[in-house]
This record gives sequence, C-alpha cells and structure tokens, in this order.
Amino acid sequence: MMPKTSWIVVLLASLSVLGPTPALATDCKDKVKEVREDIEKNRNDYTAEARAEAQKHLVQAEVPSLKIADCQREVEKAKKALRQGKK
Repeated sequence: MMPKTSWIVVLLASLSVLGPTPALATDCKDKVKEVREDIEKNRNDYTAEARAEAQKHLVQAEVPSLKIADCQREVEKAKKALRQGKK
C-alpha cells in the first residue's frame, strides 16, 4: 500500500495534467459578471477613468486561454481600480 504522501503527489500530478476544473473557471466568470453589474448599477459612484480601467481588466479576465489564477488576478485589479476611483 502507498504511503499517504505518495497519494497526495499522485493526486496533485493528475490535477495538473487535467488542468483547472470547470467550476473554478465558472466561478471567475461569475465574479467578472458581478463586477460588471456593480459598475452598471453604481455607475455614478466611480470616475469614468476607474470604470474604463476596470473594464479593461475584466476583458483580460475573459480571455479563454487565461489561467484561473490570472483570471482572478485581473478581477482583483478591476476591483482595485474601482476602489481607487470611487467618488
């Protein structure tokens, strides 16, 4: 029987080969949608520059070949742009 650490290594190796799960990708796309809805709903709370900067990052987050971590990073950059451009 394999030691516990060997099972963990096998599991991690198989996950890296299979790539990110669709649930994680969907979660990031949902976050993009939430930020876009926030921008539309609270349009007057943010400067035009902040909205444009956030939209730029959200477009980057939606690139199909983007890794999940990069997608989440772009969403965070969009949120940061909005925070900094709050009126």
